[in-house]
Amino acid sequence: MINLKGINPALKLLWQDKATIIAERTTESTNDNPFNDSEEYEVVKDKPCKLILKGLSPATDKDFYNNDSYDAKIIIDNDIEIPAGSKIEITDFKGKTTIYKQSSVGYSDYQSHQEIALNRDEKA
Repeated sequence: MINLKGINPALKLLWQDKATIIAERTTESTNDNPFNDSEEYEVVKDKPCKLILKGLSPATDKDFYNNDSYDAKIIIDNDIEIPAGSKIEITDFKGKTTIYKQSSVGYSDYQSHQEIALNRDEKA
């Protein structure tokens, strides 16, 4: 197998977007509150990445007029473990922030990065 670790610094120079990854964890129940709650926490903040938009998702009858839905994926370091169902905020090089939901477990079999499929599903 060819070792491609040497290209990582050069590859990351092309990543101009920044990702903030927010996940949820379950908090323990206490005597005052017998139910488990969840809280959000930041996995990483402003981590360089590359956002790739695949285009508009096919429209259905119910959301044809009022939904702006893009499928996308990000390329990011494979040293980050991203929990399933995380919320990922991507800030592009112009400063615009868009919120995505993780739709797949990261594919991290590459030596230099992992790819994560995302869904953007915000009302237009």
